[in-house]
This record gives sequence, structure tokens and C-alpha cells, in this order.
Amino acid sequence: MAVVEGLEDVLWVLDVESGTLNRLTFDTDVSVAGWSSDGRSIFYAGNADGPRSLYRIAADWSGKAELVFSRAEWWINDLSPRPDGSGVMVAAQDVHGHDLLFVRNGSAKAEPFLATPSQERVPAFSPNGSFVAYASDESGRMEVYLRPFPGPGPKRQISTNGGFNASWSRDGREIFYWETGQVGRLMRASCETGSEPRLGKPQALFEVPLPMVDRLTLMPDGQRFVMVKPQPEEESPLQIVVIPGFLEETKARLAGKKL
Repeated sequence: MAVVEGLEDVLWVLDVESGTLNRLTFDTDVSVAGWSSDGRSIFYAGNADGPRSLYRIAADWSGKAELVFSRAEWWINDLSPRPDGSGVMVAAQDVHGHDLLFVRNGSAKAEPFLATPSQERVPAFSPNGSFVAYASDESGRMEVYLRPFPGPGPKRQISTNGGFNASWSRDGREIFYWETGQVGRLMRASCETGSEPRLGKPQALFEVPLPMVDRLTLMPDGQRFVMVKPQPEEESPLQIVVIPGFLEETKARLAGKKL
């Protein structure tokens, strides 16, 4: 199953096998959403109790949405639940810009994780919850970085030619991201998240001939990506794009094998 964002600004769940859509929210405009690690609930940012507050709702439609965090001066634009269920990392915006905050379960407070004069966006927890990949413009353009969680520890730059919207493989050994530019170029970097993280040189997997490609999710089978294909406002609704079996094909190409 996959979360669908932006269709009439409400939250839907898509059953990938049957192709059916089920609506979860009715009283708020939803901007971003993310699954809990057990697949039983979905966290999302909505405006029912503030500019963009953080909510949690059961994925099986068994209960009402629960308000997790809200602060009048913050807009939540990105989020990533920690795999151990201890909380959610959010990219929150105020008049000074975007910072990364960790909202611990059962707490109404948000703990600053990364607050700088730069813009920190799109956090993504590693599968073991020990690292966070995120985008920052501290160099003058958006690049993807890696930091240990909860810290302390040094940051490592992942992208080399601009980057945004990082996503992890299920085993935590690869990081995928969109390289910024005129087309959507999907990049892959190997990653060993030990006490001293080791990152491989980014490699291009494929290009999508669009001026911008939205959020990226690697499906549990490790072979398909789901992404949102943006369209002009007059064209609706948004399309969900599934790319099947591309990882094996692309890795074979990178290894110089004949397909």
C-alpha cells in the first residue's frame, strides 16, 4: 500500500494490487504524509488545528485522527517517522526558514535536531533509525547530507551536483535522491552506516524527462519506486508512476552486463 498525497488535498491510501483508493481524511488539507514502521498508522501534516500541524491516523480507518504536535508559528512541510516508533522528524518552517525538529511520542514539544541559518528540508531516517539524510542549501544550493541521530557526530555530504528528496533502501545500504537540474535524474549512493559511515560515489540510475519530479518512495520489494508526476494546474488529477523491476536492470548496466 502507498500513501497518495495531493489528490484534492486530502489523504488517500492506494491498494497497489487492486488499484483501489480509500480516503482517510475529510476535514483538513494534507501536505505530506509518512507510514509508521509497523504499517498500522500514517503521520501527516494538515491544517485542521493550525497552519500545518502533525497528526496520526490508523491506516485501517478504525479511528479518528490524533493531533500529535502543533505550534502556531510553524508550518510542517516534510516529515519522517523514526523506524523504532519513538517519534517523527519534521522539517518545520517559520519566518526564519526551515529547521529539522524531532517530535517524540507522548510529548507536545519538538526537540531541535538541526537549526541553522540555512534551509534544512526533507529528512529521511535510515532503516535502523541511527542516521538522518536531509537536504540543505548551506553550500549555496540544495545538497543531500547525512548526520547521526540523535548525535553528536559529523555530517557527511552525499550528493555532489545538487540533490533533494533522499530515500533509503530497505537494508540501509543505499541512498537514492533526485539530482537537481532541468530533468529528474535519479541518483544512487552506496552507504555503510557503521560508527564511521562510508559513502560511495553517486551514480545516475535513470532520468525522467520532467522539469521537476516530486517525492520518491522505494517499495518494500526493493525493485519498484513510486513517485508523483507533477502536472500543470489545469491538468488533474496527479498521476502515480510505478517503475517495476528497474533496480536489477540498472545495477546490471552499471556492472557492464548485457541485459
